[in-house]
Amino acid sequence: MNPKTIATLYKKELLEVLRDKKSVIITLLLPLILYPVLFLVMGFIMSMVESHEEKKEYTIAIPEAYEITDDLWRSLSAIDEQLVFVEADDAAAALEVGEIRAYLTAEEKDDQTQLTVYYRSSESDSESTVDALYEAVDEYLSNRAEENVRAAGLSLNETLYPVQIEDEDFSSVEESMGNAMAAALPVMLIIFVFTSTFPSAMDMTSGERERGTMELLLTFPVSTLELITGKFLAVATVAMATTFVNTLSVGIFMVSLGHMVTSMGSEDMTFHLAEFLPGMCVIFVCVLAFALFISAVSMCICAFAKTFKEASNYMSPLMMVVMLTGYAAFIPDVRLSAPLAAVPVANICLLIKDAVSFRFEPVLILIVLFTNILYAFAAIWALSRIYTSESVLFGEGGFNIRLFELRKNIKKGNLPTIQEMIFLYVIWLILNLYIGFFAGLTHQIPATIILQLLLAVLPLAACWYFKADFPRVYSVKPPTLTGIAGGVVAIVGSVCLAQVMAHYLAELMPESMENVQETMGFMENLSLPAALLLIAVLPAVCEELFFRGYVFCAVRQKMKAGLAIVLTAFLFALYHMSLVRLPLTFLPGILMTIALYYTGSIFVPMIMHFLNNAIAVLLMFYGDAIPGIQEGTFSGSAQIVMVVIAAVCIPAGILILRRSKKSDG
Repeated sequence: MNPKTIATLYKKELLEVLRDKKSVIITLLLPLILYPVLFLVMGFIMSMVESHEEKKEYTIAIPEAYEITDDLWRSLSAIDEQLVFVEADDAAAALEVGEIRAYLTAEEKDDQTQLTVYYRSSESDSESTVDALYEAVDEYLSNRAEENVRAAGLSLNETLYPVQIEDEDFSSVEESMGNAMAAALPVMLIIFVFTSTFPSAMDMTSGERERGTMELLLTFPVSTLELITGKFLAVATVAMATTFVNTLSVGIFMVSLGHMVTSMGSEDMTFHLAEFLPGMCVIFVCVLAFALFISAVSMCICAFAKTFKEASNYMSPLMMVVMLTGYAAFIPDVRLSAPLAAVPVANICLLIKDAVSFRFEPVLILIVLFTNILYAFAAIWALSRIYTSESVLFGEGGFNIRLFELRKNIKKGNLPTIQEMIFLYVIWLILNLYIGFFAGLTHQIPATIILQLLLAVLPLAACWYFKADFPRVYSVKPPTLTGIAGGVVAIVGSVCLAQVMAHYLAELMPESMENVQETMGFMENLSLPAALLLIAVLPAVCEELFFRGYVFCAVRQKMKAGLAIVLTAFLFALYHMSLVRLPLTFLPGILMTIALYYTGSIFVPMIMHFLNNAIAVLLMFYGDAIPGIQEGTFSGSAQIVMVVIAAVCIPAGILILRRSKKSDG
C-alpha cells in the first residue's frame, strides 16, 4: 500500500463529509449546547416535580366511630402535614373513583389497635400515601414509646437505644463520583461512537452505490485495500471527533455538577479533576480502539446494502447487539477479566467502568486494545473481500436471499447461499427461543420434537421455494461399506475423548454441567426405546439435514474445504447453546463433516450422529454397570483406556474415510 495514495483518498472522503455543513453543525456543534441544556431542563423539571410532591395532600378516609380516632389522626397529621384524614360514607367507592388515596379500618385486639389500610398499588399517589402513612405511624409509635419510658423513670438510651451506629466513608469524592458514573458512562460512550459512525459508514458505502459513484471509484488507479483504508480512516475520524465533542460536553457539565455538589457539602469536601486524568487517558485510547472496530464493522454491513434506507435497516440489529452487550457494565459483580477482555463491546464497557473506578490492570488494558485493533483489521480484510466481489457490489441485493423473491421468477437447479443459510439459522434460533421458553417449561418432550422437526422442515421448505437441486444440497447418495466403517471407527474415538473431556469440564464449570444435566432430566421418565428415538434417531436425521446438508452446501460454495468443515462444525456446536457442551459437540461435528466430504453421502454422518447420541443414552441408563464408571464419572484407569482408544480410532477413521473417497472415485 502507498501511504500517499491512502492519505489522498482519506482527504477526499473527509472533504465530502465536511462539505455537508448542516450535518457538521448538527453533529459537532449542537452537542456543546444540547447536553447542558437538556441536563438543566431535566433538573428544572425534577425540581418542579419535587416541589409539587411537597405540596401534594394524601387524603385518607378513616372510620367514623372510634374511641382514639381524634387523638391518633391529629398526631399523625402533626407528624406529616401531607396526610389529610377525612370521613367517607362509602370509602371503597371513593377510592375507586379517586376521591381519596386510601382508607383505613380499625379494630381492637389484645390491648392493641389494629389498623388496616386499603389502597391501589397501580396508582402512584395511592402507593405514596401508604408509604407516608407507614412512616408517620412509625414515628408516632417511637414518640409514644419515649413518653412511656420517661414516665416510668427509665433511661431512654438504655431502654430503647442501647446501641448506636455511625458510618465513616473512606472513599474520596472522586472515587464516589467515579463509582456513580461507572455504569452509565460506558453505555453513553459506546452509543456516542456508534451513532456518530454509521451515518458516515452508510454514506461511503451504500450511499456511493445509490448515487452511482461506486463504479467510478473502482476505476481509480489504486488498489482495493488502499481505497478501503482511506474510507475506513475517514469514518473512524468522524466517529472519534463526534464522540470527543459529545464526551466533552457531558464531561464539562459533570465537572460543573461535581463542583456544585462539593460546594453544597461540608468544608473539607473537595473535588480534584486531576485525579480523573489517568482514567480519562485510558478511556480515550479505549474509545479510539472501539471507534476503529465499530467503523470497520459498520462499513462491512453497509457494503451489502444497495440503498441508504436499506443500510439503515441493516444497522438496526447491530445497534441492538451493541447496546445489549454494553449493558454488561450495569451488572454490579461483573469485572473485567482475561476472557471478557476479548469480547467485543463488553470489553470496552468494562474497561471504562474500571477506569472511572480507579482500577487499572495493564495486562487487561493491553488485551482489550489488542483485540479491538485485531477485530478492526479483520473487518477491514473482510471489507476488502466484499469490494472485490462483483456479485455483492453490483448485484440486486447484497444479501442475495431468494426467499424474498417471487417463486415464478426463480430458475431451477439452485444451491443455497451463505446469506440464506444465516437467515434460516437466525430464524430457527428465534423459534428455539420462543418455543423452548414457553413450551419447554411444562412440555419439554413435545417442544424438543417440534424444534427438531423445524430444523429439518425449514431448509427443506426453503429449498423447495427457490427450486434447489435437492440431491446436490443434501448429498443424497448411497454410502459405501468402507465409508460407514470409517465413520463408525472415528465416532467411537470421538465418544471416548468426549467422555474424558466432560469429566474435566464438570470440574472446571460445575454449575454449567449441572444445568446441562437438569435440561436432560426429562429422560428419567422415558424408557430406553423412547430415549433412543428422541435423543438419537430424531437428531441424527433432522440435525444432519440442516448442518451436513443445507449449511455445508452453502458454505462449501464460497470456502475451501477445510474452512467449510470447521465453520459447519462450529455452527453445529453453537446450535446446542451451551458453553460447556461447545467442545464436546465441536469434535464430533468436525468428524461428521469430514465424513460427508470424503464419502459424499449424508447417510454416513447420520449413522455417526446416531451412534454418538445412542452411546450417551446407553451410558445414562447402564453406565453404572460398566467397570470403572461410578455415578457418571470415570476412574483414572478408565480415562487412560478411553484416551488411547480415541488416539487410535480418530486418525484411523479419517484414513478409512479418505480411502473410501479414493475407492469410490
